[in-house]
Amino acid sequence: MNFLKHKCADSHLTCAKCSNTVCHKCMQVSPTGVNCKTCMPRVWRATVMPMGLHSMMRLQAASVMLSLMFAKLLSIVTPCIG
Repeated sequence: MNFLKHKCADSHLTCAKCSNTVCHKCMQVSPTGVNCKTCMPRVWRATVMPMGLHSMMRLQAASVMLSLMFAKLLSIVTPCIG
């Protein structure tokens, strides 16, 4: 498979606009799918922000707390129903 900018491992991803093969390092995720860097509009590139480790850990902790609260609420409501 031909890659636009560099040689890397084989990929089965293709750009949604130009159908060129895109590796996981070069792909740009957009609302319309996966694009190569040349097809990705500059406006979208500016709005995509990588998530840091601290943010991911906070998000995971919040999701665990939310699931525990939902489980507690479910255990309170379930005996009342049946």
